[in-house]
Amino acid sequence: MAFDSEESAESAGIFLVVLPGVYAPQHDTQLLLAALGREHIAAGADILDLGTGSGVLAVRAAQLGGRVTAVDIARCAVATTKLNALLHHQRIAVRRADLASALKVRTYDLILCNPPYVPAPHARVPTRGSARAWDAGFRRPGARARVPLGPVLLSRLRWLREQDLMKANDSYEELVVIRAECP
Repeated sequence: MAFDSEESAESAGIFLVVLPGVYAPQHDTQLLLAALGREHIAAGADILDLGTGSGVLAVRAAQLGGRVTAVDIARCAVATTKLNALLHHQRIAVRRADLASALKVRTYDLILCNPPYVPAPHARVPTRGSARAWDAGFRRPGARARVPLGPVLLSRLRWLREQDLMKANDSYEELVVIRAECP
């Protein structure tokens, strides 16, 4: 089933359990689901879902025929992804790991990732807690798909405007999917 940016995981029949402390899928996840739906996933293609969070991208990639490895540094995200894989009867290798560890083990045909991208009032990236799913540090470049502001950006709207990272009348955020191919 192909996705468009207006569809959600629920509209595709992917109902999730999201444990406390795990990033709940929002517009950015829907954008990635739409991009994944446009990919031609070969049966058994090796797919890495890096920073899997709820595991929705891993579940969808497995439904499309991929052989999926899902990794996250957060224990609660690993548990959530295992639970969602089980609920959807998908075989997904779920591991607790970081970027360097995940990529050093093997190569992949496709890497899915929704990295932290929300500007934060501090340069230090959190090492604990749910904020590490979205805090990207002080500055990140903009993106291209416009969607209504989500709850995290809304909670920081005043600070973002004070830093000239958002204009007074901005009520949308821009998202991007980066697709790269190796020769």
